[in-house]
Amino acid sequence: MHHSQTAHAPAADINIIPLADVLLVLLIIFMVTAPAATATVGMGLAQPDPRPRPPPPAELVLRIDAAGDIYHQGALVPLPELPAWLRHKTGLADGRSVAELPLLRIDASDNADYDGVVQVLAAAQGVGLERIGFAR
Repeated sequence: MHHSQTAHAPAADINIIPLADVLLVLLIIFMVTAPAATATVGMGLAQPDPRPRPPPPAELVLRIDAAGDIYHQGALVPLPELPAWLRHKTGLADGRSVAELPLLRIDASDNADYDGVVQVLAAAQGVGLERIGFAR
């Protein structure tokens, strides 16, 4: 009688237990190191000013009389104080942007001194006012 090869050859199955052990160890390592990798970074963001600013006037009217005196709503504004007054009235002293600045309207009397008008224009432009007009 012939003996046929009934003996089984060793099975070439993949043993996945060591692979699962390695994957579990790697998973644990990543789980432990992940919170350290996502540490928070402090950012100093600008906070809104809690005090509401009043809106700037849409228009400031300065009246120049024949003597060269400057008036705003009947109150005298001395020429040396005009740049500081303009910064305060337009909101530039509070940090307003140039886009928010009002229109400065100069109402010069017919017999006003030309030099007084030029000084007011120079003070307005020195402060940063770009929208300047003349009243008729």
